[in-house]
Amino acid sequence: MDIRTLVIYSEVDRYLAHVTAADSAVALEGKTPTKTYLRGDLIIATAKSQNVEAIIPGYRFLSENANFAVQCEASGICSIGPIQEQIRQIGLKLIAYEAAAVADLLLLPHSGLPLINDGVYLERSFDDARHIEVQIFGDGHGHVIALNERDCSLQRRNQKLVEKTPPPNISDDVRARLRDAAVRLGTLLSLHYRLRIHLLMEQLRDHHPVNGILELAPGVRSLQI
Repeated sequence: MDIRTLVIYSEVDRYLAHVTAADSAVALEGKTPTKTYLRGDLIIATAKSQNVEAIIPGYRFLSENANFAVQCEASGICSIGPIQEQIRQIGLKLIAYEAAAVADLLLLPHSGLPLINDGVYLERSFDDARHIEVQIFGDGHGHVIALNERDCSLQRRNQKLVEKTPPPNISDDVRARLRDAAVRLGTLLSLHYRLRIHLLMEQLRDHHPVNGILELAPGVRSLQI
């Protein structure tokens, strides 16, 4: 594509592969993630000094920070990631839950009352559930497509070890319903960028999706489908 890449890095990441492989690299002042990769003002200032046209927020850090997306736009720099309106739309589980309800998705009842803070609430738990993921892409104009779903049930310490597509022992009809539900939600949101919807399905009732986790790449947000 003939697009030059510039990488920013903290001192401890100086010799990582992506830094040495980039066309150019710029060190950020500071040694900790808080003082480097979480400094939106520093990142944008560096980008402007290097005549950068677009920033890929990457994974975690500022990737789900709506204010950073606004700062990029105000600086005339394209943020290649979720737009700030959608970060706010699905950045909290209760707000995402409401969006799914409007999209007429199957939802589980929950406490409706916050626990610890207003972003945590009590919902039904399932034993021995399968973790199925559907990824969708949208162009921001209401056109949304779903890619193949995958089984991410094999995990250790809440980290996925194996992803298998198509998921075994799930009928084509159920898989189609999962994709349709995901696309319906993405269309409602006028999705711009990508979204991963994670579903928890009871082993004994795989014909009926019962619980889900909505993830606006790259962060995880909860709701039910």
